[in-house]
Amino acid sequence: TDDYTTAAVGTYHWEAVYSGDTNNVSVSSNCTDEAVTTTQATPGISTTPSAGGIIGTPISDNALLTGGFNPTGTITFKLYDPMNTTCSGNPTFTNAVTVSGAGTYGTSASFPSSAAGTWRWVAVYSGDTNNISVSSGCQDEQVTITQVLFWCSPGFWAQAISHSRTGVLNYLSQNRVVLSTPYSVAKAAVNGADLSKKAPKNQNPTISRVLLAPNTYGGPAFNTVADYIAKVLGWGGTQNTGENCPLDAHGNFLTISQLVL
Repeated sequence: TDDYTTAAVGTYHWEAVYSGDTNNVSVSSNCTDEAVTTTQATPGISTTPSAGGIIGTPISDNALLTGGFNPTGTITFKLYDPMNTTCSGNPTFTNAVTVSGAGTYGTSASFPSSAAGTWRWVAVYSGDTNNISVSSGCQDEQVTITQVLFWCSPGFWAQAISHSRTGVLNYLSQNRVVLSTPYSVAKAAVNGADLSKKAPKNQNPTISRVLLAPNTYGGPAFNTVADYIAKVLGWGGTQNTGENCPLDAHGNFLTISQLVL
C-alpha cells in the first residue's frame, strides 16, 4: 500500500473499509480505532557571527535553519553587550528577519560595537504551526571587541579645535571629553608636566587653550593634554607621530583634511 505524508500537526484517523462480496457483508473499523498523532517538527539552527575588531566595528550575524517542515515565521537576532554574560534581560540590539523555508538568514542591519569585551549573539527561530521554536546558545556566538590602542599627537587635537572640525569635536563630546576642563585636572589625571615652566605660574587655562597655544604653555603641557584626552577615551599604547588619528568605525587613520566640517 502507499504511504501518506502528513501535512499538518494534529490527530489523523484511519478507517479500514471492507467492501464485501457476494458471500460477505461490508464491514469497517471505527473512526476512533486508529488515531495517529503528529507533532511539530524540530528544526536545527546553527550560527556564524561576524569577526571582531576594534571599538566601532559593525557586528552582524548569520543563522542556518535546517530541517523542520516548511518552516515559516521569523528569526530574531539578539545581541548582548560584554556586561551581560548570561544573555538575560533586554538585549542591546535586536533584528528580526522573515523565514520562508530552511536556509541561511542574516541580520538586515549591523550594530556598531560601543565597548571592548566579548559580545554575544543569540538567534531565536519563532516556530510556527508545524515547527517548534529553537534558538542558539548564549555562548555559541562570541565576538571579541578590543580598544583602540593609539595615542593621538597633540597637533591633531589642536588642528581639530582651531579648524572647528565637527567630526572630531562631536567625537570628543560623545566620549565625555570636555574641552573646557581645566589644565590642572588633566595634569592630575596623568601626572603630567608642570604648566609653570612656560606659562605664568598661576595660570590654569582650559585644555583647549593649551592645545591652541603650545608656544605659550610649552611642549610638556601640550603633551599632557593629549595624554589626558587619550586617557579619557581609553586609548594608549603606540604613539602616532603624524597629525592623524584613527577615529572612524573601522580603525582607518583619518587626517584633519579628511574630516567633514
